[in-house]
Amino acid sequence: MKYQPSIAYTTFSHITKGNRYRLLYIFNTPLNQNQYQILYDNIITNIELDNHNRAIYQFYLGSYANCKLINNLIIYNYDDISISNSIKEKPTPYNIQLQMEKRDKVVVEIKDHEYITNFWNLSHKDLIEKYREKYPFFENNLEEANEDIPYITIPENYCCIKRYWFKEKTKLNNGNCVYSNRVCKIKDGNGRRKKLFLNAIVRKYMYPQIEFEHLLHCLANELYYYINNSKDPISKQELYDIAENAYNENIDKYSTMIKQQQTEKRKWIINPQYCIKYNLSAKTVRNMVKGKINNELIGLYYDCSKSLKENLSTFKALNLKVRKSKLYEWCKENNIPTNIKNNQSTKNTVGLYLYNPISAIAG
Repeated sequence: MKYQPSIAYTTFSHITKGNRYRLLYIFNTPLNQNQYQILYDNIITNIELDNHNRAIYQFYLGSYANCKLINNLIIYNYDDISISNSIKEKPTPYNIQLQMEKRDKVVVEIKDHEYITNFWNLSHKDLIEKYREKYPFFENNLEEANEDIPYITIPENYCCIKRYWFKEKTKLNNGNCVYSNRVCKIKDGNGRRKKLFLNAIVRKYMYPQIEFEHLLHCLANELYYYINNSKDPISKQELYDIAENAYNENIDKYSTMIKQQQTEKRKWIINPQYCIKYNLSAKTVRNMVKGKINNELIGLYYDCSKSLKENLSTFKALNLKVRKSKLYEWCKENNIPTNIKNNQSTKNTVGLYLYNPISAIAG
């Protein structure tokens, strides 16, 4: 037997049927219900005996006066029968078509045992606050930008978690009304468990090397902030199982679903840290960036050997929206003649007007 019981004693059935023992495992610290169930499943899997006392309310100690007692004098630590050693096989507690295929379950490697312990013992609110910096909550795969750079380029593989919001109207004492945006939490009956699973799959796509603890913490955030958990509550055990199943899943099977999250048409977005540092509104920075990017595109494609009209035709063919007045202004700022005729060559000036708009703004 891999895990010897702390105490074993015969039950009433031992008298008539023989070999009927109740096994007790004593730990040096109190266990909550979730910890109890995880350890119970692990022990049952390894000793391969019956499964009659998984529910705590079924647990009892009674027996007859002359029962046979075995005392092994063993006191276990929680880590002695760790989660990472568990090889339990049981149906997932949520019904999802994508998970119907039978497969061998590869149990995740736990690296941060302290976090797992806190996951079971702390409230979601306290857990989120405690690990806010160590396991940051993310909703997209944009790289963190320097606060001196006004905009962030959106990569081709950009992906984000989609949210739905509604405007809430609040009437003040003075009669005025104010509006605030509030997120629409996913309610019972709308596939909350399935959405949590797919949410974890998308996060694995964003960061393939994400550690299990980080993924689990993101799901804890999802459950706390974006799921209505008042009816048919999703337990910590279910949340852990969802994270574990998603972590072991092959995300290539969900390529179609992931593409549905990749609907971003913008090429760049404003860097909020830049706005904060320089005390500028997002609108001001957006207009500034648009102007600089337009200047870069003009400098990239403007042919000094052609007339202004010919260059406008070129920009139109490239689907670049540049007004004639803007082009005149750009040429004037860069001392470029606009009265070119007969395709007069100006080879010495072609290509001298390329620059990096980010450097220009930051400088």
